Amino acid sequence: MILSFLFIFFCFSANAAITEKNEKHKIIGSDKSNSNDNISKELDKKRKILQLKLLEESLKKLEFEKEISLKKQEIQKRKIDKELKQLLLEDELTKEELKDKKELDKLRRNIEKLKLQTELLEIKLQKTRQEIVIANFEKEQKFKSVAWWVEKAKLDLQAIGFRRILNNYIAAENHYPDNPLGKDNILSVSDRKVLLNGIITNKKADFVIKTISFFNRKNSNKPIFLIMDTNLGGNVYAGLKICDAITRTKKEIKEKIKAPVYVVITSMALSMGAVIAAAAEHSYAMQNSQLLHHQPSVATPFMNTSEYKYRLKGMEALTHRTLKIVASKMGISTKKFISLMYKNSPSGNWEAFADEAKKLKWIDYVIKGIRYTHICSLPLK
Repeated sequence: MILSFLFIFFCFSANAAITEKNEKHKIIGSDKSNSNDNISKELDKKRKILQLKLLEESLKKLEFEKEISLKKQEIQKRKIDKELKQLLLEDELTKEELKDKKELDKLRRNIEKLKLQTELLEIKLQKTRQEIVIANFEKEQKFKSVAWWVEKAKLDLQAIGFRRILNNYIAAENHYPDNPLGKDNILSVSDRKVLLNGIITNKKADFVIKTISFFNRKNSNKPIFLIMDTNLGGNVYAGLKICDAITRTKKEIKEKIKAPVYVVITSMALSMGAVIAAAAEHSYAMQNSQLLHHQPSVATPFMNTSEYKYRLKGMEALTHRTLKIVASKMGISTKKFISLMYKNSPSGNWEAFADEAKKLKWIDYVIKGIRYTHICSLPLK
């Protein structure tokens, strides 16, 4: 803008200098004709008028640009003021919301406090009323009838009986932790449990499988506990049915189709009972409990050589299927497992307490004790 003004000014000065020079030439060259002088004067006059118009246009342009610049600054200022007001408004709203929230929380706490105080007053009032009723009753009936004393004695005896009954119960809820083993090495066992003691039979296996199915349908996430107190082994086929029932595939674990079944040994798990413990996803044993493994055995009736060979072949297949469960958990072959049985015992009855069984990978955890979270009443005889 300033450069344009200077350029016009320079042009004006140059034209003035040319005009002055022409006048000098006119004086010097007075011999020229008057007609040329008139033309020169007319041209100078027009040139000056043109220069003045150009100056006026430049000044107008400068004023217009200045006016536009001022308007732009004003618009920018208004925009900044608007944004600042918006920010201040948002900040004020945020403060108001926080203040309202605090006041609301305070009112809620006061309401809860008043509710509790009201309930406490109602309890005290009810108690006072009962005491007044009892006091009035005692005043009116005192020494009037022997029957009153008999009735009172009966009520006292009933109250004593109720207190004795209530002492045998605990007001507590069942807990179903996903990880039942605590940091204190105590296992929390819920009411989702089934016992497997004595000799394993088809009838017991069916009962165990149905119970596991019931708990699984009730909740397919929380663990189920298969507890063995004194398990003496038993029917291999029945035991394998239980192994199939407590084993989960990767798909069943991922999609939570089947609840995990944990085996808990409190005293003894022999033969097929120990195999079931190895088949479980997690197995726990009390520190003084004992496990035993051996080859499956069968009573052999009188038979010829061909029958004996056929039965022997089937027995070997059954032995492999059964002992493979334990051998896989130990990370060895079935043949190696059988060899170790007779290496540790001439009879092939390989026994081990819980700590040794854990080292051998027969079980997963040795526990100090069991916390039965579902027991809320004193056990009967």
